[in-house]
Amino acid sequence: MRVKVINALGEVMLLPEELSVQGWPMEADLPGVEIEGRDGQEIDAGMIRLKPRDVRVTGTLQGLSKDDADRIREMVAGFVYRANPLRLYRHELSERYMLVYAQKIDHAYLTGRHGGRLFTLDIGFRAANPALLGADQSVTITTASANVNNPGTASVSPVVTIAGAITNPVIANGTTGQTLGLTMAIGTGESVVVDCDRFTATKGGVGVVSALGEAFLAGGFTLAPGVNAITVAGTGTKNVKIEWTPRYY
Repeated sequence: MRVKVINALGEVMLLPEELSVQGWPMEADLPGVEIEGRDGQEIDAGMIRLKPRDVRVTGTLQGLSKDDADRIREMVAGFVYRANPLRLYRHELSERYMLVYAQKIDHAYLTGRHGGRLFTLDIGFRAANPALLGADQSVTITTASANVNNPGTASVSPVVTIAGAITNPVIANGTTGQTLGLTMAIGTGESVVVDCDRFTATKGGVGVVSALGEAFLAGGFTLAPGVNAITVAGTGTKNVKIEWTPRYY
């Protein structure tokens, strides 16, 4: 099966079948200190973070002629550089991808009796977000409580849309102990969109960050892997939409 790439314009390319992804390398940054007289190192677990991933797609290709070999290389290079970032799928049937930026392309002709038709191609990508990503998820809650299943293996910060009419809405995740609250009235036909990753809140395109509760600003609001017990409180109609992209280690 062939490596699939989707660029920022939504265009899809299946790379030549000779090319393959050389693994999904992962590395963590482990900050800590070495203490005199003690073996090893004391790791600060709260500061551990995953580093960006560098992913390589490599292979050996052959054109019908030297000019055809050049055309293949130019076609691939033109696609991956034209509209970043890209969704990189290990193969065309995979449901998970990495969001990557094309970093470098290296190619070398194999000398000998190949007439310049045979060459190696090495494409380097940088995944600023080190997680594998899955199909977008969306759940709308219109009751006081509901279970929301996050199919990923890592926690994720969703986008939460609260529709009116409701006053002082509070969305709580009993699984994580986190709370997202707003001190404000949302009228009929209005809605507030809270991006829990960027800690932004807008109502009709206007920022309303000042209405966000301290608990959210201090601790955020995430969906843990698996089932999350969500409750919705406030005076008025309950209508909350939660959207997220699952993350996988």
